[in-house]
Amino acid sequence: MRAVIYFTIIIALFIAAYFIFFKPQEKAEKAEDLIYEQPMQKGAVRTIQIEAKTMLQALYQKEAAYHAMNGAYTDDIGELSYMLSGRYYELTVRSATADAFIAEARGNIDNDITEDVWRIDHNGKLTNIVDDVSN
Repeated sequence: MRAVIYFTIIIALFIAAYFIFFKPQEKAEKAEDLIYEQPMQKGAVRTIQIEAKTMLQALYQKEAAYHAMNGAYTDDIGELSYMLSGRYYELTVRSATADAFIAEARGNIDNDITEDVWRIDHNGKLTNIVDDVSN
């Protein structure tokens, strides 16, 4: 009889754990999908652009350190041990030579056809090439 009671308690615990740990995540994912399907306000989109700036500034630091050690810049992000990844932007090094580099962050931050494009160069100059917020 005790075995049946213990078995029932264990099954009840598994069922409770399922509803506690798995069901809320499904609801959160659905809520997140609804948020991103709605048009974003201009201020919220401007805040998202901070991701591109942060990623590019971190890449600039990595490129500067790489240049100091190797005498040249690299177009291989893997050689830089760059660990940041973005939710909205994809990062690439467009060109790299011994004396200069240009890196780019590109992403569609407000679900229209225009991509937001940011660039940084070897001098640390950060430029918004295509502003997805105003287009």
